[in-house]
Amino acid sequence: MNDPRKTQNRGGVASCAGGMLQGQMFRLDNGSQWPFGIQTSYGTGKLTATDPQTGEVFTGQYTGVYQGGGSSYGTAFNAQLLTTTTVQTFTPPSNATARGILRGDRGTVIQIYLDIRPGLVPKGHGQGLDNKGRQYQIQF
Repeated sequence: MNDPRKTQNRGGVASCAGGMLQGQMFRLDNGSQWPFGIQTSYGTGKLTATDPQTGEVFTGQYTGVYQGGGSSYGTAFNAQLLTTTTVQTFTPPSNATARGILRGDRGTVIQIYLDIRPGLVPKGHGQGLDNKGRQYQIQF
């Protein structure tokens, strides 16, 4: 993580590829709060969570797709020199959506949907639904 090339914001889901952002996951049927982690990346990364009541440990992966941003081209005219030039501008992505799976070591599987705001410290929220019908809210 000390490599400066890895800490630059290139408009991705995260700025420090490979690090874990810490957040919280809330099980909605009983209100329990779980530690949640999401690996910063440029499109795919790891997910972690732990149910503190049962001790079940979850690991998984997500894949994200960027939205917004992009390149645009235009023509600029210099009236003084009577010349034209092509200009390109770039806008970084404004949002990313991601889907993932968390698999517990006791058989629980949680499908995850995330909305992520890219940046130096990405932020996001999302929802989860497990194979037992329980719903979750995620914040990081």
